[in-house]
Amino acid sequence: MNDSNSGEVNQMHMAQNQVDDTRLQSLTEIKTQIVQISQLPLETHSEEFEAIHNGLSRVLSSIDGI
Repeated sequence: MNDSNSGEVNQMHMAQNQVDDTRLQSLTEIKTQIVQISQLPLETHSEEFEAIHNGLSRVLSSIDGI
């Protein structure tokens, strides 16, 4: 593999790592939201569950093939 192709592969790998980090961060934020629901007033739970559903849908749609 020549240096030009090696650089392209490294850039693609770095970009994929950034996407993976973003997904992990999003999933971590969603887990935090789930844990915190019990501390919120009952009347806000449906809104929070909707936000969690939207966040999970966004993360899942960013995974190839889903």
